[in-house]
Amino acid sequence: MPRDADEFRKYVDVNEEIAIERDLRIIDAARLPMPEQLAKMRALSRDSAATSSDPKLALVNMISAVYSQAGEKDAFIQARFEATRLAARTLAWKADRGTFPVRLSDVVHSIPTDPFDGKPLRYRREGAGVCHL
Repeated sequence: MPRDADEFRKYVDVNEEIAIERDLRIIDAARLPMPEQLAKMRALSRDSAATSSDPKLALVNMISAVYSQAGEKDAFIQARFEATRLAARTLAWKADRGTFPVRLSDVVHSIPTDPFDGKPLRYRREGAGVCHL
């Protein structure tokens, strides 16, 4: 840890420089489509983890930990939103017709993309009374 004001300023400057470099890489990753973004954010997290035990980089590592989780949280929220929307539509379909739809395309024209793998959200019907999104 820094012992005087000059050492502390150097400590902050080094952490700030590295934080800015990491932030720029995070911003670049955030511009990618979600599956690529998640892969890039995970790689950035691994890079950050490699320096996590260095006490000279404690400040930047605390900040980086928060940023690296943002992409995954965004994907989770997006997936949950789309699944909830589709669940509401399939339940409305069942209320009108007495059974769940055979395919999601019976309920929506455009099937949303799973943000984790970039593929259309999956749906499976088991009989008239159970379906899985």
